[in-house]
Formats: sequence, structure tokens, C-alpha cells
Amino acid sequence: MRVALNLPEKIYQRLVARAERLGTTVADIISGMIAGDLSGLTLEQQVGARVLQGMCDADIAAELSLTNAQVKDIRLRLKLKANPRPATWRRHA
Repeated sequence: MRVALNLPEKIYQRLVARAERLGTTVADIISGMIAGDLSGLTLEQQVGARVLQGMCDADIAAELSLTNAQVKDIRLRLKLKANPRPATWRRHA
């Protein structure tokens, strides 16, 4: 299906930069954001997309059934910085 979007230039350029870093397309990034389903992407792309969305390594690991070390290794290969856990995060007992 073809969909046309009118995006501000600044946002489009950020999407292009993100897609280039992840080795994917702007359409894939937007599709993943809308669908909330990144399963069509490689593991590196899934981790990279989540890092760029602001998720911390532990949350990414839990969501993708990986270890924190695996997420860290992938993130470092992609040359992405770790995100801090949100200050509002509370461990569920």
C-alpha cells in the first residue's frame, strides 16, 4: 500500500539519518513506529531502532528476549550511546 505523508523537513532529515545508521529505509522506520512491530528488521536494526527511541539496554533486552550484554554489544557495533533508565522507572515486585 502506498501512503503519502507531509513531514516537516527537519523531521524527514532525522528519519533519513536514522535509516542510514540502521541500514534500512525511511519507510521501514515509519512502518515500525506505526505498527509497533519491528519484527521485519534484523536484530541489529531492532536494537538500533529501540536505542534511537530512547529505550535503555535492560528494557530492550527484556523486550527482545536478549541479555543486557547482547544488547550492549549490538549497540556498540552500531556506535550508539546507551540511554539512561527513566527516572520514573519502578521495579515491579
